[in-house]
Amino acid sequence: MMQEADQAIVVVGDEESRSRSMDGALEQASATAHMRVRQALLPGTVQPRLDLAQLPPCFLESEQFIRELVLPRFELHDETDSGAAKLLATTTRDADKSGPLLRGAHVQIGRFLAASVLTRVIGLEAYDIQHVQGGLTTGYQLQGEARTLVVAIMRGGEPLALGVSETFTRSAFLYARTSDDISIRICNTATM
Repeated sequence: MMQEADQAIVVVGDEESRSRSMDGALEQASATAHMRVRQALLPGTVQPRLDLAQLPPCFLESEQFIRELVLPRFELHDETDSGAAKLLATTTRDADKSGPLLRGAHVQIGRFLAASVLTRVIGLEAYDIQHVQGGLTTGYQLQGEARTLVVAIMRGGEPLALGVSETFTRSAFLYARTSDDISIRICNTATM
């Protein structure tokens, strides 16, 4: 299982609840793994597993760990100077536009981001569709679209999220006010 992980972190609890056979498996995994295996001590007062040279500590609450976990996954994709972005943004900044027109502009931005940016960042996958003239042809969808969750952060994020959702029709949609609203739904989610 550790070989499938981006990072291998062994959570170490109190000594009474530890499996004795796990030490051998951890030694073998840390020696043969093509990744760094670390241990998180919970609570921080428990004795480490193996020695700290074999299984270095990992402090989950540390700023360094959070940076290692989050920063490599985020890459900025700036579309600000694209012609499409400039055209779409104009309506959202026009003082004469409000209500349904303004919401519609944000839906269009969501569609643009979905079709132009997210498909490039996440990728597409081919699948068979029925051609209008009969027979099968190739269609495309977002990679893992059926396991994608589009989250509308209420209230302001709803129109943009609706545009993304309209583009990725096989994705799930969730209204959320806080991150707690999201946590239950991410179990079978590949992309959010």
